[in-house]
Amino acid sequence: MNKPTIWKKKAFWTWALFLCTFVPVLMTGCVRQTSTSEDTAIQFYKAVWVDGDIQEARSFTAPSVKGRELTWRIKETRRIRPVNSPILIVESPMHASMNPARKIYLIRRPRDRRDFQVELARRDGHWIVTGFKQNYHPLRGGYNSDETFERLHHEHPGLKWRHIDQP
Repeated sequence: MNKPTIWKKKAFWTWALFLCTFVPVLMTGCVRQTSTSEDTAIQFYKAVWVDGDIQEARSFTAPSVKGRELTWRIKETRRIRPVNSPILIVESPMHASMNPARKIYLIRRPRDRRDFQVELARRDGHWIVTGFKQNYHPLRGGYNSDETFERLHHEHPGLKWRHIDQP
């Protein structure tokens, strides 16, 4: 065998070893992983309704989530530029424990009295956002839900909302 043929084989196996070793590591690093469903809901809330970061928000969503729904919320967030103020979060008492692989979190931003809802599903061991709503967009309708903060506070007085200073 001549030297160029041996070199080509070595180079091939070196690249093959590199690709088989490091590509899977890099790919798992690109998938957005969070430890709990609540963490996922909070990070998605921050990406959409605080930072207005569409790439970050999409890293949490299922393919079924409509891009238009996400885009206009991101544009609105960038327009109003909200402060990263404290929030309250709770798992919806109307949906809790029905299916452990699906959860709905309600988020209240007391500073401007806005309510948000983040729907999650557990797929392949990770929590992903399958839907989201807000209650305050006068032109697009927002959501009319029985799960607004005031109603839940009245109907479920023992409900424990978790306070988060910096989401």
